[in-house]
Amino acid sequence: MRAITVETNSVGRARSLYNALIDFHPELVGSEDDGYRVSVELGSSESRVLEVLSAIEEHVTEAHSGPARMTVDGRRYTMHAVPSES
Repeated sequence: MRAITVETNSVGRARSLYNALIDFHPELVGSEDDGYRVSVELGSSESRVLEVLSAIEEHVTEAHSGPARMTVDGRRYTMHAVPSES
């Protein structure tokens, strides 16, 4: 099954991201020693992929907590905050 998984090193960041993705029924797993992962199953809908990525981008931008390191279909990506317009 296709999924987007975001890795974090703190439970606070993981919970914050989990809450931001709550409409997509995320799963949060991990530990202090191994780090935390928040995953969302994507199914076959390309629009769902875009919606989840948009929600992650919005969260990263608003949380000011650094980039999101994620895995999508086995490939690793880093999503940075969107620069604010002056």
